[in-house]
Amino acid sequence: MNKFYAGFFLFLCSVFSYSQSESVALGFGGKFAVPAAGFNDYAKNGFEADGTILVAVARQVGIELAIGYGKFVLKNSPEKSSIEEISVLPGIRYFADTDNIIPYVSLNFGLQNNKVKLKSESDSTASLINNQFSEKNNFAVQCGVGILTRLSSDFSFDLSINYRAVRKSSFLSANAKIFLNIY
Repeated sequence: MNKFYAGFFLFLCSVFSYSQSESVALGFGGKFAVPAAGFNDYAKNGFEADGTILVAVARQVGIELAIGYGKFVLKNSPEKSSIEEISVLPGIRYFADTDNIIPYVSLNFGLQNNKVKLKSESDSTASLINNQFSEKNNFAVQCGVGILTRLSSDFSFDLSINYRAVRKSSFLSANAKIFLNIY
C-alpha cells in the first residue's frame, strides 16, 4: 500500500505542474463524528482533524488527498480510554457547474489505522475492545456530499457530510474546513 500512496503523491505533483490554468488548495478543518454500524456499541461521539490537498483537474472535477487524526472515547470505560485513528484517503470530487456556492459529491478510498489508548491496565472494558479494534492498514471507503463556498480569491469554506466505512469502525461525520487557494 505504501507504493499506492507514493504513486498517488507523484500523480498529485504531476497534476499540479500540468494544470497551469486550474487551481490547487490546501485545506484544514475538523469533523464531529457519530459512530455507526456496530461501532456505536463501543464508542461515544468523536472528532477528527484533517488536512487536505485539493487539485482541480477540470472545471467540475477535483482530486484530493486527505490525512486525518480522530479520537473516540469508549463507552463504559471508567478510565475514559479511547480509540484513536489515523487515516490517509485519496479521492475524487465532482462539483456542480455553479459560480460561488458549489455543491459537490466525493468518493475516497484509502487506509485507516486504529489504536486503543488504555488509560490504565486495569480498564477491563478497554482491554477487551483493544483486541477487537487495534488494527493497522484497514481499508476505508468514504463518500460524502458538501458545499464549497468561495470567500475571496484566496479562501474557500467547505461544509460536508460524510460516511466512512472501515472494518469494525464506521462513522458518519459533519465537517467544516477552510481552504487556502495557493494556485
